[in-house]
Amino acid sequence: MIERIEVLKKTMQFQEMIHLIDSMKCKTSYCLEAKAEAQKSLGYLAQTKETIRAGLLAYPDSTALLERFAEIAQEIGDNRLAMQIANAITDKVPDPAWMIKKAEFAYAAEDYTQAIVLSDSILQEVTVPSVVRLKARSLARLDSVAESIRVLETEYRRNPDDYMTMKQLANLCLAVDSVDKLVLITDAYLEKDSVNADILNLNAKGNYLSNHFQKAVERYTVLEQLGIEFDYDQNLFAGLAHYRANESYPLEAHQYLLKADSLSKGKFFEVKFYKAITAEVIGQTEKAYTYYNEAYQLIKPDTAQLVNVQNRLG
Repeated sequence: MIERIEVLKKTMQFQEMIHLIDSMKCKTSYCLEAKAEAQKSLGYLAQTKETIRAGLLAYPDSTALLERFAEIAQEIGDNRLAMQIANAITDKVPDPAWMIKKAEFAYAAEDYTQAIVLSDSILQEVTVPSVVRLKARSLARLDSVAESIRVLETEYRRNPDDYMTMKQLANLCLAVDSVDKLVLITDAYLEKDSVNADILNLNAKGNYLSNHFQKAVERYTVLEQLGIEFDYDQNLFAGLAHYRANESYPLEAHQYLLKADSLSKGKFFEVKFYKAITAEVIGQTEKAYTYYNEAYQLIKPDTAQLVNVQNRLG
């Protein structure tokens, strides 16, 4: 029977596989795991959970089965069930790897307080960078942003080569407009790795937001030299940085803004407005008038932006 189930599994005949297991009334741990796998593959979520629960009752001491069931529960998006199974595993043997998974399941289930509790219990025994980052994410989700930053900064000072912690810290600083700290952190990292595209991008945006326009231009230039194909956000901020760095003749800025407008399918006022300004300054008066009109259509009456556009339209 096992050989037949394995053949059906390899050929992805999941419905027939379930029928075979049911017809043989097979309740072994192997059959229950195979049945849950097949049900998951067919999208039978309720039935998958039912099979998992039957397995938990029948084989509470089978760690291997519990571990696979926890993974299946996570794969079908039931992180609370996954956490319940992980609790059953760690109640028997306090396996550090499964303690970490419990914290991850709690976070995925949006139980951020429990994720912090579990993270702290792990970190009291040993410092695990991924758990530090999980705790920081959980704190941020609970709006304890200052504490989240403190946790990440402490870990990054402990291990300055921890790229993932540094990147999470930089992204968090950007999210809360702590741009001076963002620039400081990413500048220091770029001294060690000057061509890291992710960090260059964060640093470029941070420099623009902290009014270091020429430095932002330089960072975006390096990104282009690395062959990075700019998305909307990068084209917009590269365009704005070029404009602020050279307002007298912002030709390069205009080219980036054209690309940003194309990528956004003309949906955003800001890019339309600055596209119009740069077109006007470089002498493309008719196009500028068209762009101002397009910007005008994107904003509601009685706003400061509307008055600004109306003044430029004359």
